[in-house]
Amino acid sequence: MKVSARILLAVVSAILFVAACSNGPRVIPRSKMEKICADMLMADEWVESHSLSTRALDTSLFYEPIFRKYGYTTDDYKASLEYYMRDPLKMARMMKKVALKLEAEATRLQNSAEVEAQTEAEAAEENEEE
Repeated sequence: MKVSARILLAVVSAILFVAACSNGPRVIPRSKMEKICADMLMADEWVESHSLSTRALDTSLFYEPIFRKYGYTTDDYKASLEYYMRDPLKMARMMKKVALKLEAEATRLQNSAEVEAQTEAEAAEENEEE
C-alpha cells in the first residue's frame, strides 16, 4: 500500500509540475483565430479612416483589447501565428474564411444603411406632404 501511495504521490506531483510549467503562450483555436483576425482587420480599417489617431497609436497596445475579448494575449497571438504559418495552405484557408466574414459584414452594413436611407427618404416625403 505504501508503494502505491508513493507512486500516486509522484504521478500527482509530476502532473502539477507540468501544469505549473505550461503557462507559456497558447495556440488559439482556428475558429477564434479567424474572429480575432477579422476584428483586427476591422480595427485597421478604423485607424485608416481616422488618420489623426494613427500618429498617436501604439500598435502593440492597440490589438490587446481584441485579444482580451477572446481570452488571449499578444504572446498567444504571436505563438498562434507562428503555428498556423507552418502550414501555408491551412493559413490561406483560414484567411479566406476571414475575408468571407468581412464581406458578409460589409454586405450586412450596406443593406442596413440602404434600409435606413430609404426610411429617412420616406419620412421626408411624408413631412413634405403635410
